[in-house]
Amino acid sequence: MKTLLITLLLTVTTFAGLPTKLEELQQRRDKAIENINLIYKQELQKLLVDPAVKADPVELAKIQSELFGKSDIIDTDKWKFHGQELTTEQGTVFIFKKDFTGKKTTNGVESPVTWRYIDSLTIEVSGRDTPQSPIKVWFFKFFAESKTIKYGLALNQIEWLIQTK
Repeated sequence: MKTLLITLLLTVTTFAGLPTKLEELQQRRDKAIENINLIYKQELQKLLVDPAVKADPVELAKIQSELFGKSDIIDTDKWKFHGQELTTEQGTVFIFKKDFTGKKTTNGVESPVTWRYIDSLTIEVSGRDTPQSPIKVWFFKFFAESKTIKYGLALNQIEWLIQTK
């Protein structure tokens, strides 16, 4: 009887320490997904330096957002900045779309822009003042505590208030 109990105890202890077939399969799946995600990010990084992608600001913005942040980072139900007119103190109007594009209108002159997330509350916007001018960058920050939006020409100089309509 003692021998049977000892054998049973050793068998239960041995099996309790081994991963089940399901656990082994789940571990292999998790490792495969991790490898796929790593390869996917490496391929996205390659696209960032592709001349055709660099020449297309919309495609570039989509790839950057896929790599560095998705469009659900900012609570769009709370901010509702997609499709909304964001007006600077000087009267320039920015309108952003969910596809990381948008437009900027200054004195009746409309120019396309692209945007991407910098962090959970900040976006970087690239575009031109006029169709012929060089590309310019603006930064918009969403302040949750005061429910305001400010912008600036550098990350450390986001100080101008935006009006929303």
